[in-house]
Amino acid sequence: MLPAMPQPTDDELLASLDLNSLQDPHTRQILSILLNVIERQLSEIRLLKEESQRLRDENNRLNCCTASR
Repeated sequence: MLPAMPQPTDDELLASLDLNSLQDPHTRQILSILLNVIERQLSEIRLLKEESQRLRDENNRLNCCTASR
C-alpha cells in the first residue's frame, strides 16, 4: 500500500487558482468575490477554533480545581 500523500492546505489550494485563465470577465469577477468571502470565513473559523480550544482548556482547568476540593 502506498503512503498517503499530504493534502494541500486551504490556503495552498486558494493560492493555486489562476483567475486570469478564465476568459469571461464577469465569471472572473464573481469568482474573485466568492474566493474573498471564503478566505474571510476560513480566517474566522481559525479564530473561533482557537477561542474554542482556549475555553475548553480553561474549563478543564476549572473542573480540575473544583474536583480536588
